[in-house]
Amino acid sequence: MAGAVTSAAEMAWRLAQESDENPLLSTLRKLGSATTAELADAIRKPATEVRLSLRPLLAEGLVHRTGHARSTRYHA
Repeated sequence: MAGAVTSAAEMAWRLAQESDENPLLSTLRKLGSATTAELADAIRKPATEVRLSLRPLLAEGLVHRTGHARSTRYHA
């Protein structure tokens, strides 16, 4: 049981730190959902860079994707 509490606390700490350190994740959390173009506009980075930055966030489960192609939206 103590291990589960420690793991939950570690996960919460990691999520809080990533939000502070990652402007993309922080922006997406503020917006709720956004397209790649909307995120690129919001953080003033190229859409290609935004797509590449989203990959690890998707893999870690911090961001979720809905839709396909141009209708793709990302949610935090």
